This record gives sequence, structure tokens and C-alpha cells, in this order.
Amino acid sequence: MQARNAQYEMELMGTTDPPTALRAPTAKGLVFACRDTMLGQVTLQLRHRQGFQSRESLLASSSLCGLEVGGGPWDEAWLSE
Repeated sequence: MQARNAQYEMELMGTTDPPTALRAPTAKGLVFACRDTMLGQVTLQLRHRQGFQSRESLLASSSLCGLEVGGGPWDEAWLSE
């Protein structure tokens, strides 16, 4: 995910190895319809903008990020541009 305003730009990225299948409430009861992880990798970059230039203000990361990474009926990776 990326965001930008006049002063800052940031990028947040979350990734994981194969997630855990979890039961979720559906019209047919609790079924394996969700894939989550509590061991996701997350990185946050914050940059201060100065005209057409930017400089890094913060770089933070963790290997203990909770991520929802999918669920039925979609099975492919979530990617967006």
C-alpha cells in the first residue's frame, strides 16, 4: 500500500509464507474459508518529500504481523497496483 501528500510518502508491505487455514462463519456454519497468519513480515517506509526529492525518515519492520491473506472463493495472491 502506498500513500502520498505534499510532505510525506509512505509504503507499507506485508508478505507471508503459506498461511493457516481458519474456520469462518458462513451460511453453512463454520467452514475453512479464511487464510490468516500471525507470522507475517511487514515493512513500513516513511519518506519526507522536499520538492521532487525525498529522503527516508523512518524504516521499520516486524516478523510478527497479523495478516489476512485470502479466503474462499479466491485462492490466488492479493496484488494491486
